Amino acid sequence: MNIQDRIKNHVCCFCGGELKHYEWQDPSIWGNNPDPACTIDEARCCDYCDWHIVIPARAPGLTAAEIDELVISVVANMTDEAVKEFHESMESMRKEALIKLGEFQKSMRKEA
Repeated sequence: MNIQDRIKNHVCCFCGGELKHYEWQDPSIWGNNPDPACTIDEARCCDYCDWHIVIPARAPGLTAAEIDELVISVVANMTDEAVKEFHESMESMRKEALIKLGEFQKSMRKEA
């Protein structure tokens, strides 16, 4: 699948994984901004590649060659199990954060 097909089908520009859409995002936006690891307009990446490729690639001083090596290394060593574990962990953290937010909002209403 080429990059244009990945953009149209809402899949990651690096691994082809499914992009998620979160309720706080604009309805037309799926996934994460992959810049600087991928600078193709409208390309998006999954949460796994965002954490393992894009965020490290934003470190100051990395050269384009070092970013390319990072992308190749992560994608080459990616396993279905690692991606599954990552997404389960992220979902667990999201649920915990929503519970804490609900508790905070409830306490704020009591104080008002």
